Formats: sequence, structure tokens, C-alpha cells
Amino acid sequence: MDISSKLTSLLQSMPQAMPEVFLMVAFILMILVDLILFRKKTENIDKDFWLWGFSIAIVLFTLFLVLSQNQFIDPSNTYFRVDLSSIYFKLLILMAALILLIHIKLLKYSLATEFYVLLIGQIFGLFLLCIASNFLTIYIAIEIISICSYFFAAINANKKAIEGALKYALFGGICSAIMLYGISLIYGITGTIYIFDPAFARNLSQIDPLPLILVAMLTLSGFLFKIAAFPFHFWVVDVYENTPTAYVSFLSIGPKLAGFLVIGRLILVLPVSIQPFLIIISILSIAIGNFSALNQKNIKRMLGYSTIAQAGFILGTLSILSNIGFQAVYFYLFGYLFSSMLAFYLVDIVEKSTGNPNLLLSDVKGLGLAFPFWGILLIISMVSLVGLPITIGFTSKLFIFSALWEAYQNSQNMLILILLIFGLLNTAVAIYYYLKLPYFSFFKAANEKIDFQFSFLQSLFGLILAFPVLFFFFKPDLIMNWLSIIFS
Repeated sequence: MDISSKLTSLLQSMPQAMPEVFLMVAFILMILVDLILFRKKTENIDKDFWLWGFSIAIVLFTLFLVLSQNQFIDPSNTYFRVDLSSIYFKLLILMAALILLIHIKLLKYSLATEFYVLLIGQIFGLFLLCIASNFLTIYIAIEIISICSYFFAAINANKKAIEGALKYALFGGICSAIMLYGISLIYGITGTIYIFDPAFARNLSQIDPLPLILVAMLTLSGFLFKIAAFPFHFWVVDVYENTPTAYVSFLSIGPKLAGFLVIGRLILVLPVSIQPFLIIISILSIAIGNFSALNQKNIKRMLGYSTIAQAGFILGTLSILSNIGFQAVYFYLFGYLFSSMLAFYLVDIVEKSTGNPNLLLSDVKGLGLAFPFWGILLIISMVSLVGLPITIGFTSKLFIFSALWEAYQNSQNMLILILLIFGLLNTAVAIYYYLKLPYFSFFKAANEKIDFQFSFLQSLFGLILAFPVLFFFFKPDLIMNWLSIIFS
């Protein structure tokens, strides 16, 4: 096919990528609006309000476009992979973005224009990764996501934030280079960059398993970095500690959503199993995340380490390559979105009230007793992150462990059994550090008078975030029925 025919075919495929096209145009328009309207000094324009309003409008219209994508699903399209899975993950990304924007408004953040522009750019990158069907698009999407993340990490512009952002960028650059090297080897072997092309798997199957496994692991390094799995997790806690907490809440889930989707797609098309390596990475991620979190006194660092452990649980379940495993992962990510963003929201409320951007466990002493509603919401989020009843976290962990047990019974693979037992034991370990926050807030007396504000609107939004955490414990079938359609 000549270049003209390829261009014509690509243009004909564009209706399937309307949300991505709209986000790209919106990203450019937001830059122009800032340059034309907001660079002039004027007292009549509330820049923060308008930028926030533009961002909300963009996210809501993108939501409409995503919900309309059902009619454009075409498995034969080689340029974009628009299917029910990509639609599901894009809806979760938009949900996270909406929560972030409301979080920012309720806590009265005063942010640079670049924050909103970068947020739209990052959503565009995540969307592009969700529909990517070739390595060129995948690489471009990962770089867009990464560059936006690096700027976010440095947005506070203090010494520690710059240091964390530099570490983040250095690790990201190394992982990107390793991934690009792996992609180049795959292209050399297959002669194609399209991962769903029949020639892709056919040509890969003609080389020895050992070099193929090595190439696959090199290629996956960029995604392991995005999901904060071992051994590409070293950036996490420094970035979490020094980045605005509102954005950290989005960072804890947004890149993971798109990253896990593409990891699942890649390991499905590989003609060789890399399951043992993924399980080992999963076990190490769970161990490092949980045991590193045990002695943390800084709350955001503790939650940062916990996200590494959470990534390990998801990656291990993804590696079993079964429908029940994928459904468990999809459900887990849905529950983790609300549990994690609720936890960061509650922590950020205390940070804003006290003016302390690096909250310690000792700083929440007595808060639960003085402000019971805040304390109850905190308990809900922490109990869900552990995976205890009566929260969606329990249902998520139950589905995860059930999928692992079924996979072990079908394959008798001892590594899966080890992962299952190790995951169960580490859930018990996680109870210790997750429940530290409720313990300090309810059972430790405050050292001094608590200066804390928790408005009606802030309380209402916290309740809205907590509602799905509790509701879907009792009604998980509402999500699972949807997921069964995706995997039917």
C-alpha cells in the first residue's frame, strides 16, 4: 500500500478516534486561550475560574464522545484499537479527571495555567495509549504522558520537588530508552509495528523462546515504569511526597489504567509465555511496597509505597491470561480509583487546613474524634485499600484471589500458588500500616488545638466518593455484568 492509500485509509478511520482528536484540538486551544486572553493584565477575568471551567467542559464533552464510540467499533481497523475494553478504561480515566478537577475547586487550589493545559495533554496521551495498535503510537503516547507527568512533579518549583521531578525524568528516560530498544528488536524480527497484525505473532514465533522473552521484557519496561512496578518504582515516593496532592491522586490511578490495558494486550499476542517473570515482578512489587510502607511516618510516602504493592497484585493477576483474571483486574481498578482518590482527598483537606504539605501520622492525632465524619470517610478508604468488608476493596481482593486460585487449579503452576499465598499474607501486613491513619485519628489525643476546616461541600464530595466504595460491595454484579459483556 502506497503512502497516498495509507493516508486515505487513516482518514477514513478517524471517526473511531474522535475523542482523541477533540482532546488534541482542545489542548491546542487551551494554549492559545492562555496566550491570547490571560497573558494580558486584567482585573475583570478570573483566570483560575475560566481555565477550570474550560477543563470541566472539555472532560464532559469527551465523556459524551466516548459514550458514543460503541457505534464505531471495528476490529478490522489496523490504525486504532477501539473496543469495549478501551471504552471502559477511557471512562475510568475521565472519571478520575473529573474527581481531580472537583478536588481542586473544593480545596481552592491556585494553580498555574500550565496545570490545566498539561492535564488535558495527559488525558490525550492516556486516551491515545488506550487505542494504540502499533508501537509507534504506543511510544508517542507514553512520551506525552511522561512529559506531562515530569512537569507536574516539578510544578511546586521548590528544591525537593525539582529533585523528585529530576529523579522521575531520569528513570523515565532510561525506561523509555530500554523500551525503544526492545521495540526496535521486535520490528527487526517481525518487519511490522502493528501488534495485531497476524505477521507479528507469526514472525515472533519463529525465533527461540529465550531471546524472545528478553525482547518482550525490554519492551514492557516502559509500562512497568508507568504502573510503578519493581524494578522501576524508585521515583514513586519522592514524586508523591513533593507533588500537589490533588495531582498525586490522579497519578496514583490514571497512568495505571492505560498501562495495564496495553500490558494485557501485549502479553496476549506474544507467542511465548512471560508469566513466570511477571509473577516474580509482582511478588517483589508487593513485598517492597508493603514492607517499605510499614515504617513510614510521612502519609504520602506511605501511600506511595502502597501503590507499588497494589500494582503488584494487579500485574500478577493479569499474567494468568484468563477471562476471569482480566475481569478481576478491571473490577479491581474500578474500586481502586475511588478508594485511592478518596484517601488522597481526605489527606489533602488536612494539608490545606494546617498549611502543612508534608503531613505526618502525628499530625492527624485526634482528628477523627474532633471531626467524626472526616474520620469515618478515612476509615472507609483505608479499609477498602486493605481489602476488608464492607467495602469494594474486599470484593476486589476476593475476585483477584479467586482468579489466582482457579488459574492454579487449571495449571498446577506452583508460582501462581506462591503468588496467591504471598498476596494473602501481605494483605495481613497491609492492615498494619493502612489502619495506622484511623488509629492515630481516633485513639491518639491531639497535642494541641486542632485547626481544621471541613465544609459542607467538601463533606458532600467525600460522601460521593465513598458511596461507590460501599455500594459496590453489596452490588458488584452491576459492574461484573458489564465486564462479562466486554469479555463475551
